[in-house]
Amino acid sequence: MEKWKDRAYQLFLFWFAVGVILVGFDLLPSWLEWANTVFLVLAGVMGIFYFFALFSPGKALVITLIIYIFSSFMEYLGSAYGILFGEYDYTERFGAKIFDIPFTIGFAWLLVISTTHALAMRITKRPGIATVIISSLSAVVMDLIIDPVAFKANEYWIWFEGGLYYDIPWTNFMGWFVVASILQALIWVMDSENPATESFPKWEKRVYYLYGMMIFMFMVTAGAAGLWLAIGVTLVGAVILYSWAEWRTRHD
Repeated sequence: MEKWKDRAYQLFLFWFAVGVILVGFDLLPSWLEWANTVFLVLAGVMGIFYFFALFSPGKALVITLIIYIFSSFMEYLGSAYGILFGEYDYTERFGAKIFDIPFTIGFAWLLVISTTHALAMRITKRPGIATVIISSLSAVVMDLIIDPVAFKANEYWIWFEGGLYYDIPWTNFMGWFVVASILQALIWVMDSENPATESFPKWEKRVYYLYGMMIFMFMVTAGAAGLWLAIGVTLVGAVILYSWAEWRTRHD
């Protein structure tokens, strides 16, 4: 099974490299837009592999389902009723939908929660409230580049109310922090009962760097679209987080 996971990771790396070039520089032809869906699914699967390395299979499955269902439901409440995130709507460019929500949204949140958890654990070294806060703030840092690119450059969704930061309402970032905090708190409760598996170091390292890889990919797209403020603020946040994590690793 681990061999197939490794091959899936290699496929993801290939898809990532191609995506940086095609999506980052707006070279993706319309007939190949389905590749975005495959990429998000693969990215979410990397998060699933991380959870299966962190937990026993039963707990990993529960965590995966909760993250997917809860995040998709919260996105539905936001899109349909403007709850928590603000008023917005997904366009057809984001792929197939279920209840007006792209089915890939749950996979995107699996990516976000797994990568930010791995990053925060490098800093805190143990599950706790500090891990929940740092990982949730890390998710917001990631969204500082994701939302401007998805809204302004790719038009994956449309905001119906404005804000100071690229016409994105501040409630969106608050919503990211709240949703991430709830899910990270769940991982904290589960993680306090079960040690990591033998494959954990490998997947922890992969997911830890995946956080930066995703930010880099969106930065490339942001640069092509001239979203320099988004690049600047996100870069500052990411550098602080990774510098902190690396410092903690060296002084452990």
